[in-house]
Amino acid sequence: MQDSVTALKTLGLTEWSARAYEALVGLGETSATTVAEAAQLPRTKVYAILDDLVKDGWAEAENTRPKTFRAVDPGRCIERGRVMLLESLDRAQRDLEALYKQEGVRFGGPMWTVVGEEAIHRRMMTMTKAARDDLFMGLPFGMPDDEALFAEFEEASRRGARVRVLVPSPEAVPERLRERSFAEIRVGPVPLRALFVDDKQAFVTVHRTRTDGAPDYRGIWNPHPDMVEQLRWIERNMWEMARNVGRSP
Repeated sequence: MQDSVTALKTLGLTEWSARAYEALVGLGETSATTVAEAAQLPRTKVYAILDDLVKDGWAEAENTRPKTFRAVDPGRCIERGRVMLLESLDRAQRDLEALYKQEGVRFGGPMWTVVGEEAIHRRMMTMTKAARDDLFMGLPFGMPDDEALFAEFEEASRRGARVRVLVPSPEAVPERLRERSFAEIRVGPVPLRALFVDDKQAFVTVHRTRTDGAPDYRGIWNPHPDMVEQLRWIERNMWEMARNVGRSP
């Protein structure tokens, strides 16, 4: 089942190792040759793939003749992977929060902090207008002027960009996205408000409440491809773990 393979890949397995593990779950204890046939894997590679699954705790091996393999309990494996993924998200959040506190500093990469809701809105609008292929938004909280930003999302969709939005609950889907059909919507954990454009730019927004009760918004913008790729690994995992609710009605 492709959905299972996709989910396993978000937990760190390769395409081949995910297919091999799925085959083991269905077959029970079996030989490498049978796994290769069931998962449509090269026979010359299947032993190495299965040995890696054993090493990483996804499978167990019996030194019979021929050698046989069996899957470790999927519930245990997936829960372990989920914990590791959430820990990586927590580390990312801690690192980004640390950057958040260094106001107005230019970082190597390049990376910049952007202070204030107006400046953040301008930067996100500029990024969105540049989108040609892919636009992703993690949306754990709203901001002033989001309506104008979502209108620009619709323009990006008309240009041919794939527009995806991840929200923490069905109730959190913004009204404009409910009314239109230009964006794919999924529901799942969203630890960070993040905008990614075409694997070229990443923008993360965090906020806190000032002593007077007003919101204080800060953004971290990075247009460096290597850093964007690292951050997009987190985005891809969040998207794959989320519940697909299709496009907004």
